Amino acid sequence: MARELYDRILNTHHRRHFYDIESTVNKFYDMFGNDFKKILYLKGEYIEAENVKDKFFFLERGKIAIKHDNYMGKDMICSFVFPGEFFNFSVFSNETTFKYEAAINSCVYYVEKDKILKYLNENNEFRGYIHNLIIKSMDLQMIRQGYTSSGNHRHSFVSFVLEYFNGASSFKDGQVEIELDVNYQEIAYLLNMTRETLSRIVNELKDKGVIESGRRYLKIIDLEEFCS
Repeated sequence: MARELYDRILNTHHRRHFYDIESTVNKFYDMFGNDFKKILYLKGEYIEAENVKDKFFFLERGKIAIKHDNYMGKDMICSFVFPGEFFNFSVFSNETTFKYEAAINSCVYYVEKDKILKYLNENNEFRGYIHNLIIKSMDLQMIRQGYTSSGNHRHSFVSFVLEYFNGASSFKDGQVEIELDVNYQEIAYLLNMTRETLSRIVNELKDKGVIESGRRYLKIIDLEEFCS
């Protein structure tokens, strides 16, 4: 049953559409050449803070927090970006609503707005690709926004961990081993909860024999209970 559940998550989770990072990088290099540029952002840095509206981004490695101003004028995390995903779709709408922060050290590619819009206007196949990409990305972001704002912290944590099943997990002897590229403090930050709240959830799951955990390591011993 655990294997069946693991495979179902792999095959149905929205993240599966964004896992092939190398192929995506090569695809955009073929289209844009040296105009598809790579830059490293350190933890806590904002992505192109001065002119984010002029670039379309792809995350190769790391985690990006998507933030917006709440009614008090304070930055709040409303979602996040995993490796293999694009962000800043505002280049296609001229609406700059969000800010993007490197939650951990992150490698980001970008292409200038005018370059991608020119290619979009000249290439029907690429136009279809971008349309499909926007739909899949918006579906994924809506799901993330739902569980980061739900107030159900265990559900938020479980949903976040399931994001790692494609590409960063392995199944062996009925258990799932996951390599995390974030620590629990960083997970709590991305999920809008305190470190103490996340520690309580993790310790409860450990006490029940559902998981084993280290600083950047997680083993799910009872996958059905973990997902319940």
